[in-house]
Amino acid sequence: MITTIVAVAAVACAVAFAQGVAGFGFALLAVPALAVLLPVKEAVVLSTLVGTANSGYQAALLRTSIDGIRARRYLWGSLAGAPIGFALFHLASPDVLRAIVGIAVLGGTVVVTRTTSGTGMRPVLDRSMGVVSGILLTSTSTNGPPLVLALRAQGVPTDVFRATLALVFAATGGAASCVFAVTGSVEARVAAISAAALPAVAVGARLGFRFRDRVGGAAFSRLVVALLVAGALGSVAPLAASLVG
Repeated sequence: MITTIVAVAAVACAVAFAQGVAGFGFALLAVPALAVLLPVKEAVVLSTLVGTANSGYQAALLRTSIDGIRARRYLWGSLAGAPIGFALFHLASPDVLRAIVGIAVLGGTVVVTRTTSGTGMRPVLDRSMGVVSGILLTSTSTNGPPLVLALRAQGVPTDVFRATLALVFAATGGAASCVFAVTGSVEARVAAISAAALPAVAVGARLGFRFRDRVGGAAFSRLVVALLVAGALGSVAPLAASLVG
């Protein structure tokens, strides 16, 4: 148990740092790593609990840069998609959940790298990506790529990008955490490990905030793609290994 807690805390610190710099990436990187340490469904629940705390902290620090209009669209869309994802969470096998994560992240990576930025407001895009994000949230905890796509497609400034994502992740993660708790999906062991990992999350987030001002413009765009690719590879690798084996 102690070894697991230490390993989870190290993962949580690293991914909190990544989100502090990029504005997203917690679940994207945490779920594949945690799935090596825990059963997939436990990894999803743990990532949701700890990631929500991390996003809430970051949203509070970045509150002046939040785009409330887009955030509301994402939240309503996520609310519509969440029940579908929750059904998948309970009905799908671990291998299917791994496939969902891998396909979603890989698809998001390809689309993001091929999307040309624009400045117009796109309500349909925001709401549709919100629905997809909600489905991914309660099934895999990896709900960031659709929102990254929507914000990048509209040429959103970096500070607004980070702040808006933090608020949406905090709100949707909080709702998903409540659903998991009410339905008995949060086991005592997962809750204990999540609580033990919170100090490491705080450390990682603070370090990320100190470093984030050094990353802007083209460097930030490259970081976004790098995180998506890393998350995609991490998600697909366990599934590929199981198929080969």
